[in-house]
Amino acid sequence: MTQVTPAEPRTTAGARPFFEDSAVSKDGTTIGYRSIGSGPGVVLLHGAMESSVSHTQLALALADAFTVHLPDRRGRGLSGPYAAPYRIQDDIDDMAAVLAKTGAQLVFGVSSGALIWLHAARALPAIRKAVIFEPPLLVGAGSLALMKRFDEEITHGKVTAALVTGMMPAVRDGADDERDARQRGQEGRARRCDGAQARAPDALRLPARR
Repeated sequence: MTQVTPAEPRTTAGARPFFEDSAVSKDGTTIGYRSIGSGPGVVLLHGAMESSVSHTQLALALADAFTVHLPDRRGRGLSGPYAAPYRIQDDIDDMAAVLAKTGAQLVFGVSSGALIWLHAARALPAIRKAVIFEPPLLVGAGSLALMKRFDEEITHGKVTAALVTGMMPAVRDGADDERDARQRGQEGRARRCDGAQARAPDALRLPARR
């Protein structure tokens, strides 16, 4: 096991050391991970466009209460490559190896990492509790059409277009959230004005709105 200290700016919590180790997946692929802290083990799995170092600050924040393990998914950092074709079962096997090596029973997943844990929780009895954060699950009338478009773009090698298609629900949901927040703000201001008007002396009241 190798001791490492994360590079700046990930050392703001006292530059606590991380330890590098690895597990061997079912097909022989090395899955590397970084660990820190003490207490019950939790495996924190990153999303698609991240690596084990993406959630270093979260690991540092949890390190006083948990032993946090940050694996690199295949094709990143300390881990070996994906085989073709891609199968989510490979990710499940990888996490099974990490759980067996670390003895961890708690898991935390972000984005596509959350999807991996959702699948893994059905198959791996070692998982006792799972925290699932923002899994990219599509719901609504347009979901099937969007998935069909994504699959066609991947089939024809249009990876950039597929990436844009895959991000569309997040962009749409963010716009919806912003619109809803503006609407709530406007409604709140209207209620405050109406309340102030009702409490004002007769001489200061404005004409009723029509």
